[in-house]
Amino acid sequence: MTRTLPLFALSLVLTLPARADDPATAGAAARGALEVVGAIAAGDYPAVVDRTVDAAVTDVGGRDQAIAALRDGIANLRKRGATIRNVGVGTPGAPATEGPNTFVVVPTTLELGTPQGRLLARSYLLGVSPDAGKTWKYVEGAAVGDPAVRAKLLPKLPGALKLPKLTPPEQLPAEKPTTAPTTRPAK
Repeated sequence: MTRTLPLFALSLVLTLPARADDPATAGAAARGALEVVGAIAAGDYPAVVDRTVDAAVTDVGGRDQAIAALRDGIANLRKRGATIRNVGVGTPGAPATEGPNTFVVVPTTLELGTPQGRLLARSYLLGVSPDAGKTWKYVEGAAVGDPAVRAKLLPKLPGALKLPKLTPPEQLPAEKPTTAPTTRPAK
């Protein structure tokens, strides 16, 4: 069933602004992550890709190809009868710094409605701020599991930063589908 999540396999790295003077660095990173997952759920693929770090966009062939990959991944989900029901972010981890970069792990959830029931995927976005919180970039947890990809897309990670282990999606009982996806903080 883990192969049914091309959304997580798209390996997006996203950029969103956050206030540099915000004393809650992790909170700013979480708010940005919520905007990212909200844009994905809303189908605003150009907005998602426009916030993607240049290395990731270049890696898939440029802006148009990145938009197409995201759109096609979601279309593939729909073709197989899956819909995005809910997305959310959880409480971020403690910020860690390496050189000029600050890193924050922001837990995420994605609930899909499928013909077999509901599927709940728990992952994370790794937030990276190269400028003390003025801007944030995010990479999906599934993308940074591979050390070669991580090294290609990200600056050096702090030794103290522990990336969460990803778990397989959880099959939940079926229930009446909602009419539109919702965006909310994860529990």
